[in-house]
Amino acid sequence: MKKLLTLISLMLVLFCAGIFAYQWEEFPGFFKPFESLAMGGVYTTTAQGLSALVLNPALYEPQGFEMFFYPFVSNNLFSVGSVASQLISNPASLTELASNTELLNSMLGIHSYTMLSGAGYGDNIGDVSVGGFGALQGSVFWNISLDSLDSIELGTWLAYYGVVGASMEFDNLSFGASVGVGMNGSVIPTTGSYPLTVDLLSDPEGALDSIPSDFSNILASVNKAFFVTSIGAAYDIGSLRLAGSLFVNTAELLRNTQLYWLTVGASYNWNILTVAVELEDVLNQSKSLWRKLNMGASVDWDFLELYGGLHAGWLTGGIALDMKFVKIGFASYVTEYSSYAGFTPEQKYTITINGNF
Repeated sequence: MKKLLTLISLMLVLFCAGIFAYQWEEFPGFFKPFESLAMGGVYTTTAQGLSALVLNPALYEPQGFEMFFYPFVSNNLFSVGSVASQLISNPASLTELASNTELLNSMLGIHSYTMLSGAGYGDNIGDVSVGGFGALQGSVFWNISLDSLDSIELGTWLAYYGVVGASMEFDNLSFGASVGVGMNGSVIPTTGSYPLTVDLLSDPEGALDSIPSDFSNILASVNKAFFVTSIGAAYDIGSLRLAGSLFVNTAELLRNTQLYWLTVGASYNWNILTVAVELEDVLNQSKSLWRKLNMGASVDWDFLELYGGLHAGWLTGGIALDMKFVKIGFASYVTEYSSYAGFTPEQKYTITINGNF
């Protein structure tokens, strides 16, 4: 019972503090800010602030002290909250999930909740822009189907890391690079391959063996060192920008292998309007062209910004209020326009806060 309460509490912490990498371009050491998600996933020509150190260091421009907080939630947030409150008020074993239709219906499908927060600082040293940040990242994922209760998937990972980088501009050409180091690990399961496969029909209690028995054991599972580096270049021809970036992770947790993430793109800026198109994860031969294609547009009225785009079969959108020291934004995967573009099976929402001083 203690393990079950630990699992529920851990999931609630991530829900309230706030994708799984099989569906979303997010994993330890790599993340997209809400501007990117709202603008069709584009970033290699449009990244700003500390996120540029990861996405394309050539675009990094210091803004002093910066902080960011990105919670990403699924479209079943209210249903999950109701289920969690029931389980906390009356803790039950996982066996009940196999017979309680109401609980199962609220949890069915592929869902993930992600939390990302961090802070950093940057400044100009001569002609070189230098910056760095530290971040905490975590995600809860599950895949439940009534047709396969013997193979339910469940996973939670956490990571903390730091990144430093620099950029330099030569006339219209910019170069940048960053390096980082951190620790990541699978919290659920604590052992074996990620994600955990649960058999609710024959051995529901056996899944508890892979769940931490206490919060003190959670950080002990975050014990795998990883190194990241990112290099990028951007070339401006008037209002047209061409750019490319390569992100490398030496020990990618979810795929258990090295990761090479190459992206190329172009954008055009006209007064308050910016349009962008790019090919993401170019080296991945298992993705279709439509899955790699990101397109987006934004309109910037100084204090108010609007975003829209197409990404992985989804129409995306968002809005942001940009005040003097704080930027508050909302982004969403609005509607699925094509089931053939990629495996991205759920709507996502994020309300984010960025600050700089």
